[in-house]
Amino acid sequence: MLILGISGLSYQATAALIKDGEIVAACEEAKLIGRRSPAGVPHKAIEFCLKQAEATADGVDGVAVDLQPLRLLGRELAFRGARFPVAPLASLFHGIAGLNRARLEWRDLRTLRDTFPRAKLTAVEHHYAHAAYAYYSSAFERAVVITLDSGSAMRAGAVWLAEGGRIQRRAAAPFPHSIGLLYSTITALLGWNPADDVHRTVWLSATGEPEFADVFRRVLAPLRRGELRLNTACFSHSVAGRVRLSDSFLKSIGMQPSRDQPSRDQPSRDREGGENANPPETWRANLAASLQTEAETALVEFAEFWRKRTGAEALCLGGGVAFNTLLAEALASRTGFREGFIPPAAGNAGCAVGAAMAATQSAGGTLERSMMSASLGPSYSGQYIKDILDNCRLRYKVLAMPQMVEAVAELLNEGLFVGWFQGAAEFGPRALGHRSILAVPRDHWVKENLNAYTKRREAFRPLAASVTEEAAPKYFEYRWAAPAAYLATVARVKDAEATPGLAFQGDRARIQVVSRASNKYFHELLTRVGQFTGHPVLINTSFNQPGAPLAATPGEALRVFYSSGIDALAIGNFLIRK
Repeated sequence: MLILGISGLSYQATAALIKDGEIVAACEEAKLIGRRSPAGVPHKAIEFCLKQAEATADGVDGVAVDLQPLRLLGRELAFRGARFPVAPLASLFHGIAGLNRARLEWRDLRTLRDTFPRAKLTAVEHHYAHAAYAYYSSAFERAVVITLDSGSAMRAGAVWLAEGGRIQRRAAAPFPHSIGLLYSTITALLGWNPADDVHRTVWLSATGEPEFADVFRRVLAPLRRGELRLNTACFSHSVAGRVRLSDSFLKSIGMQPSRDQPSRDQPSRDREGGENANPPETWRANLAASLQTEAETALVEFAEFWRKRTGAEALCLGGGVAFNTLLAEALASRTGFREGFIPPAAGNAGCAVGAAMAATQSAGGTLERSMMSASLGPSYSGQYIKDILDNCRLRYKVLAMPQMVEAVAELLNEGLFVGWFQGAAEFGPRALGHRSILAVPRDHWVKENLNAYTKRREAFRPLAASVTEEAAPKYFEYRWAAPAAYLATVARVKDAEATPGLAFQGDRARIQVVSRASNKYFHELLTRVGQFTGHPVLINTSFNQPGAPLAATPGEALRVFYSSGIDALAIGNFLIRK
């Protein structure tokens, strides 16, 4: 049985394919076209998935989409209608915009029906798709599943109890009761893109003090009581169009109300003049720290409430909020859940897998219940890569993989930065040893050079550490094993002198624990580097251009290599030096 999952028709379009209960392929459209967050039917991702399964459109038995257009439209019109008395023109305008969006979604669904004439089309509720992906990928028998996002489907979150392969909803939050929305609006206030740059707010928080903790504590108070809602007085209710921070909230954090305030629907832009222009860096860091500190406390208490109510000992997280690695660490260390799981593509992209899983279950199929591989994207033959390198008239060495591992380990030991493009691309936004930029964490300048000249990003952004599964307990302390395999949490550094440049806030670091079973050659590389340096640990950061998705194709890998500070590129069996 072939089930194709589709998600993100309006944002982060993605396709995934399940064959006889096993995930055989999953990829975001963005990685195949080199453009961030595309919408619409992901034609190239669908083509890739079918190719991986050696299938055609006529062979697909079902198409599952994380979209219910009529329900979504009903929720949006109800939300706009409730605000009609105070903002009739804005309510009418955005109500019509909602109708137009629904028309485009129906158009995309008709395209899928026409493309797959034999397949049954199944509409899966967005947060159920999040929950299915998180739970079925975890291999837990019984778990609480919490899904939280910015409310793009006009539902902000849900709590589920999953047991024996069944998932039942226990609570749901309507829009705008969304902690993800709160993060997005604060991110916009800090001058970044509210849709794509929330991670910057999270990492900025590590450099500040919770000066405005009381403000966010009031906003998040209901969560601490186990209620899936916020004190929405922090949001403006006078304008139906764009959800934005209220005047009273802005005053409470020392800002003056502004008519051109950015929102979660409006990418940030530089603004000149005005009392709020160019706020001090200390204020920005303290605002982020206040939000992060209180969000961690509120969600820890929220998760504990549901642990005690259900008696479950495992927790699964889904939705965009699950990408908050500091939050994941807080849940692991400060709740009573013995086990936790966060899938590698917890955001909208993962809903393609979740929708396909839900459709497989409803069709009577059996899912393979095991911790999923993250390498579900495209891979390329040696001949394909060679043709591209020859077409570009590049000089390279051809090495068998054991010799490649040895050569790259030597380059890393010399202090060089190496691009590592091996096997199938990762599913999700994080580099897990298939599309990575690697370096030895020998000196603090390594982090400075990578951030400033290779990644071209802020100095406060921490770099991740990859470590072999066998050596991980020697260097790091962490509680949940599964998130550590996907770079989904942080750990306490036991010996900061052994890995300089990795720790932030004194003794914390992002980590990926690599097993030989999950990534044979990356594990061998870490082991060989350890023989050179004494520590089987490498800095691992994503192989991409600033603001772009992971370099999934050889052509994109070459563009990143020649436009950055990377010294060498190991792409398949080919080694290139600058």
